[in-house]
Amino acid sequence: MSVVRVLSTLALKGAVRALAARYEAESGARIDADFAPTLALLDRLRGGEAADVVILTREGLDALANEGSVIRETCVDLARSFVGLAVKAGDAHPDIATEPALRAALLAARSVAYSRIGASGILFAQLIERLGIAREINARAVVIPQGLPPSGS
Repeated sequence: MSVVRVLSTLALKGAVRALAARYEAESGARIDADFAPTLALLDRLRGGEAADVVILTREGLDALANEGSVIRETCVDLARSFVGLAVKAGDAHPDIATEPALRAALLAARSVAYSRIGASGILFAQLIERLGIAREINARAVVIPQGLPPSGS
């Protein structure tokens, strides 16, 4: 039985698992998939870990292509991913329609949490820096070092 090694960002974990089961049933090959935050996967790949399929952010794939680690012509967009803001059930939804409103909402938030090495956390860190509120937010933020905790990996 052949084995296909897949390294994927956490964002596509559910989709990859569902498609892997179908692929295994139809092809007879086994999918060996591992899921981690973007920067963790980039570190592993740059450290020499091999994979048959790599699912990363466009920026991550472009970086690997520029380094010669993946063939640029094989890179394709699979999904569009959005970053969201969550509010406790029953609480009023903050105004985030404009940049000043988003800045005010983040500064007024009772708590803030984000991932240090996942794509959404990287984007959030860049956003609060651009908004000029990184120092204030990071002084009270819970920064999750590795992304989502394993759940039956």
